Amino acid sequence: MSSQVIVNIMSDIVGRVSAKLTPQLSAYDNTIVGVNFMYGPPKEIIRTLQGWNGTSKAQAKYPIVALYQPFVEDKGGDPSMDAVENIRMIIGRQSDPTWLTDKRYAVNFIPVLYPIYDELMNQIYDDPNVNTYAGRVKHKKTDWPFFDDGKDANPFGDWLDVVEIKNMMLNIELKNECN
Repeated sequence: MSSQVIVNIMSDIVGRVSAKLTPQLSAYDNTIVGVNFMYGPPKEIIRTLQGWNGTSKAQAKYPIVALYQPFVEDKGGDPSMDAVENIRMIIGRQSDPTWLTDKRYAVNFIPVLYPIYDELMNQIYDDPNVNTYAGRVKHKKTDWPFFDDGKDANPFGDWLDVVEIKNMMLNIELKNECN
């Protein structure tokens, strides 16, 4: 398997999340036109999003599911499957730097970020390319009101509230290309 396979699988998964949730999310906030998906090193994703400012793409930036690279592919185990480890993603939405945490939960986390997170987990579980155990996708989840990634005051240049997913491990079934 190559890294391209996991990013394609995740792109399809987030596409299904967007298709399912966009009507609900845009009814809540008519500026939401879908769930954006990007992948790559965090600095590249940030640079790309900043490049959308002042363009027709600006409205489509958020909410976003961003799959951060690199991640580790565990090779040489089951010949029909590869494990992808240390997957890190964020689900983010713009916010206002003056909001307190209770408003961030009321405006972003509960009506937007949590539904995306829940549907993302459902779609990962239901994806035929992903083998999960007992309906679970092992990972760590962190809510980040006023996201700063623990390092920078504002890495995205946009004020974000984020659900961060870390240490996710997925078993990806390898398809025989000859069939």
